[in-house]
Amino acid sequence: MLATLFLDLQNKQEEQHFITTLSSSLSKRNVQIHTIKPDTIPPAISKQDCLLICDSPKGLLFYKQQDFYCVGYSPTIEFLPVSYCFEDINSITYTYLSNILSRYKKEPIHILDTPRLQIQELCEKDLPSLYRIYQQPGILTYMNDVLENYSSFHEKWNAYINRIYTFYDYGIWGVFLKETNTLIGQCGIQSVIINDNEEIELGYLLSQQYQKNGYGKEMITAVLQYAKTQLSFNRIVAQIAPENKASIALAQKCGMSFQEIISSSKQQNTLLLYSI
Repeated sequence: MLATLFLDLQNKQEEQHFITTLSSSLSKRNVQIHTIKPDTIPPAISKQDCLLICDSPKGLLFYKQQDFYCVGYSPTIEFLPVSYCFEDINSITYTYLSNILSRYKKEPIHILDTPRLQIQELCEKDLPSLYRIYQQPGILTYMNDVLENYSSFHEKWNAYINRIYTFYDYGIWGVFLKETNTLIGQCGIQSVIINDNEEIELGYLLSQQYQKNGYGKEMITAVLQYAKTQLSFNRIVAQIAPENKASIALAQKCGMSFQEIISSSKQQNTLLLYSI
């Protein structure tokens, strides 16, 4: 959890503007804001729950060598030697900063809650449970996927976790039962090309023992709402095999409507395209 935000900006007026602008929202989350310089680093500082914003390439290199989690500020779109940069202070929120800290610490980012479910990014420790779900009969019947051995499965999903979540800030997330923190499935969105058009596709699966309990509708409805309100996607699609009657019924219950029949080059068959 983010506890301290350090600032080292070359323009002191701008630095004070940052403090004034961010203090109100961050103080509500008990986040302290301090200015810092290379020669004034507190000797006993704990860096695990801290972020440092700096606008100097030289300064960022120095702080990175001191093991700070750094964020670059570059209003002129200057290249800065860090993974995370922003151009406008008005875009900075607690959630934005907290998510960057989670990325640095390789912690899964919480996406949303429903009355019974918690949806968040998958992490490496979830993969054995996910693999057991994929092993269940019928889970992969309508998916363009083949179940590999666990080593290949782990390698593929670990790469997905480290690359896709970071690059897009969305993906196929884990669905957990709130009461027990048990992984019961997946639900999320991903970028795909359909008929030469880029689309945002809904993807989901649910462990067999948790089907027919309303969890499917609960997780899909929440993800669709999140994608539209938080990520500003106007259109979300689902590709469904014609024989997958349960998935068609679920998509319709969640407000999706049939658009057209499309060809699947990967599966060499036809699919039904639903959208909302």
